[in-house]
Amino acid sequence: MGPEGIQGEQGEQGQQGGSPYVVFFNKNNTSGTDAYPLIIMVSPPAISVEFLPSNPSRSGFAFTGWNTKADGSGDVFTAITPVTANITLYAQWTVIPSGSFTVTFNSNNDDSGRIDANPLVKVIADGSIVGELPESPTRPGYVFYRWNVLEDGSGDVLDETFIVSANIVVYAQWIENLNVYTVTFDKNNNDAGSTNAEPASKEVPHGTAYGILPAEPSRIGYVFNGWNTEPNGSGNTFTPANIITEHVTVYAQWKEIYTVTFNKNHSDASGWTDPSPATKLVITPATTIDELPTPPTRANAYLFTGWNTSSNGSGTVFTASTTVSQDITVYAQWFKRGTGTSTDPYRIYTAEDLAYIAERVNENDENYNSLHYLLMNDIDLSEYGEGKAFNNGNGWIPIGNSIYQSYQYPFKGTFDGGNNVISGLYINRKGYSNHESVGLFGYINGGTVKNIGLENISINIFDWSCSYGGGIAGFVHSSTIVNCYTTGNFGGNGYTPWYGGGIAGYVVSSTIKNCYSTGDVSGGTVGGIAGSVNDSTIENCYSTGDVSATTDSAQYLAAAGGIAGSVDNSTIENCYSTGDVSSSQQAGGIAGEVFNSTIENCYSTGDVSSSQQAGGIAGEVFNSTIKNCIALNQSISSDYFAIGRIIGQLYGTPTLSGNFAFIGMTDPGEVKFGTIANNAYDKNGANITKAQIAADGTFGGRFTAANGWTTQNGRLPGLFGETVEMPLHLRE
Repeated sequence: MGPEGIQGEQGEQGQQGGSPYVVFFNKNNTSGTDAYPLIIMVSPPAISVEFLPSNPSRSGFAFTGWNTKADGSGDVFTAITPVTANITLYAQWTVIPSGSFTVTFNSNNDDSGRIDANPLVKVIADGSIVGELPESPTRPGYVFYRWNVLEDGSGDVLDETFIVSANIVVYAQWIENLNVYTVTFDKNNNDAGSTNAEPASKEVPHGTAYGILPAEPSRIGYVFNGWNTEPNGSGNTFTPANIITEHVTVYAQWKEIYTVTFNKNHSDASGWTDPSPATKLVITPATTIDELPTPPTRANAYLFTGWNTSSNGSGTVFTASTTVSQDITVYAQWFKRGTGTSTDPYRIYTAEDLAYIAERVNENDENYNSLHYLLMNDIDLSEYGEGKAFNNGNGWIPIGNSIYQSYQYPFKGTFDGGNNVISGLYINRKGYSNHESVGLFGYINGGTVKNIGLENISINIFDWSCSYGGGIAGFVHSSTIVNCYTTGNFGGNGYTPWYGGGIAGYVVSSTIKNCYSTGDVSGGTVGGIAGSVNDSTIENCYSTGDVSATTDSAQYLAAAGGIAGSVDNSTIENCYSTGDVSSSQQAGGIAGEVFNSTIENCYSTGDVSSSQQAGGIAGEVFNSTIKNCIALNQSISSDYFAIGRIIGQLYGTPTLSGNFAFIGMTDPGEVKFGTIANNAYDKNGANITKAQIAADGTFGGRFTAANGWTTQNGRLPGLFGETVEMPLHLRE
């Protein structure tokens, strides 16, 4: 409430004849101190108060100025605001939060007609910068220059970056308005939607640097590129350091911007990601983007193949080097990988594709574990190998999972390698206790793997980590592996893995055909092709690597064979091995132990050695048929009595026929072959000489093209269109 006679916020007009107007300064709160003086009279011919009273005060608040409305919604009142009636003004306040400080902007003069900074006070959090400065004060006859912490200007300058850590008063610094020049900022365009610099002009004293530049103008489709004294940019660049000695207009410089928008080009409801980023800018004088964004992804077997200026791919291919001269949208192009049927297989292009399939199959995802797959090109798995972050450096996680006495999520589909090569398969297992099945595939049940080569594999198994391991697959059940090969090494120590092979570890009710392995294999029950073969067939396969089996416990079998470690109720036919075979128990050039099975039309050439049973074809045989096999080994040796050129030891009622052995096979010494009856029907077989071997590459018609062999006199029979070089010990 003002003094008597002043009602509300704007009173009646003053009395006639030049009577003064009353200006009342209301502190606008019920505590604190009043302004002084509380009332100022404006007497004609004066039209304003010319000076303001001292500021009121209020605990916990900062005074920010006077307003014609109590809530601050009226007009700001300054020393030069015209007064045309009695009026009440209201102090405006800002709360000072805990942990904050005030910066008070003192005009640093008592001159009549001055206008104080607006706002007078800023509240700043402890340790923060001042930020945007208030509207500058004005003073008749002077030009505001800057703020300083000392009245005489000898202290620190306060600008937007000044850090506040206490309540502070800063003082306006003034330069007498003798030679002041105007710097005008021209936005240099008339485009709709463009904005001016703010402020668009500024007065600067003669001989002083301009100082902080105004807020930049804006222009749709352009990026601001500084100020120049000429519109076309041919003049001098204008900066905060420019010394002002005359009136000057400077012009905004612009670089045109073109936007490239990357459209994912589908409307799938889920299972996708956008490109990142979704737009790229080309700022002149550049003519291309810096690089393409991270490609989008899309589920449902789609492969991203690139960008095109047309959504249907009929436009121009867009790359990082494509010239951009206007705003443009480019569209992702997609190749459907396939639906996973036999006529439209799911197509695999990268190692990441293969790892994703493993992930889905191992989650027992029915949308993936039974599909038909086709490998489209060679791929390298080295990023999933030794020393990589994937799987903690333990290497590849096989496709299809079989964990002993836990769960089994097999691969049940068809994998066609397309006669391509997968290189760099690395598996290292140590300290595990889950008896995992390992290989490119861990567990196959009811599936087919064909037409694939694995090169430079490295599979290393320690302690109890794995039960089954093979280059192509660890555990194969009711499945087919055909036209596959592996190179590299498979290593297990002692009885681990229980079953390991260059192609497969443990095989049940399955067929392995037209496969070969050239790497060394070691472990418990191991073979150049398969570790254990049960109710299955291995045909037209060969191995050239060394095979060795050991066990640290009598509880576990150590059987080694050039083709298979253990064979039960199965058939091995038209196969050969050329590597050395050794075992702490059973060892054979083709199989370590054979139960109720048939081995036919096979040969071996490597040395065979064992601590127990050893034979050029099989270590021990139970009620089985060994037919038309040739033992061409240079040496068979054993620490035990069970040794033979064809078979080490026989049990039950085996059937032996048409088997021959190299006559020059080294006599094993103290433990002998026994009587060599030169009989194709006993465990030592009939004799065959170097001359006979060289003279007939078919070995009396046993190895012919009809059952997959390629023959040539003077060389040994081979598979897949190749013959085998004669070993030195068989040459005349």
